[in-house]
Amino acid sequence: MGIEISEEQGAYLMTKIRARCTEDGDCLMWPGSANSNGIPSIRVGKTVISVRKLVLMEAGRWKDGLNAANTCGRYRCVAEGHSAALNRRELSVLSAERTKYHLRPERNAKIAAYARKGSKLECAEMREAILNSDLSTRAEARLRGVSQHAVCDLRGGRSFKQYSSPFAGLGAR
Repeated sequence: MGIEISEEQGAYLMTKIRARCTEDGDCLMWPGSANSNGIPSIRVGKTVISVRKLVLMEAGRWKDGLNAANTCGRYRCVAEGHSAALNRRELSVLSAERTKYHLRPERNAKIAAYARKGSKLECAEMREAILNSDLSTRAEARLRGVSQHAVCDLRGGRSFKQYSSPFAGLGAR
């Protein structure tokens, strides 16, 4: 699935890339085209390829199945020292470190609220009302604010089974 580039074609492309880039500190900023994700791209023959991937291929640091990422955090940077070939796990760890999304208080508050909320069907009175109701499944779900699937499972005995003893159903035979 990899693209084949000869040595002279690779050298030509690297010269072309360096000529087009502007230096900003240690970074080489790509002013050219980018794909829909903002990743710097270049056309090689009939194929559009990531500029970072091409830089890594020329440096001999590329393996098929990996993702080309920059380590400096600037989307347009294509410097060889700032490019890395990462697997999906390493890329997700790098992304989490950059965005710090897992540390955001609003995200964590939302997760905690969802965990505390629990199921509406934990209330025994509501379960009894649903089981004894003559309403359709859809109407009962709308009335109680639960999913139609939850009402179907409750009425079909697939959830919240009532046992006479906490040991019922464990069955020693």
